[in-house]
Amino acid sequence: MPDPTNAELALRQVELANFVDAWLDQEYAFAFGTVNGGSNGDGTYPFTNLKTGETVLRKCVAQLQYEASTPKVDKKIGVGPFTMLPSEINKVWLIGNGTAQANISVRLPDAPVGSQYMFIQYGSGRLIFSAVAGTIPNRQGFTRSAGKSALTLAICTAVDANGHSEWTLGGDMSLTNT
Repeated sequence: MPDPTNAELALRQVELANFVDAWLDQEYAFAFGTVNGGSNGDGTYPFTNLKTGETVLRKCVAQLQYEASTPKVDKKIGVGPFTMLPSEINKVWLIGNGTAQANISVRLPDAPVGSQYMFIQYGSGRLIFSAVAGTIPNRQGFTRSAGKSALTLAICTAVDANGHSEWTLGGDMSLTNT
């Protein structure tokens, strides 16, 4: 194979410089892109795999941080009772039966201190809170959500000697079912 000419070497240097510039632009977009930015408006930016040359969309750091810190809203629809699972901790729950008046029991599991659930009452069915094994106090003695679209929070504030979680309730609460 003959040695490359000076013109070929200069062309390869230009190609390499262009490649490095494009790669640096992609890395900059990944590091400093904005939430819901990028060409699709979803916080993703093009990134070229150095080995395969394939270009894929990748979420920027800001979008990843935003998604990690934003609670996801999940639904549990029906008449219950619903036992919340440890895998469902730190989420927002739209929970209820949607239309008919019904009491929907939400039983909270043993979990570490600081674990929390946020509930939005879906429809007219009240949420009645009870613990699987520990306790669920509320300063005013309230144990039910207050009405349609009520927002309540359950947070694990202690774990007793038997390992059972003690939950504290707060939010838009009621003492009775009326």
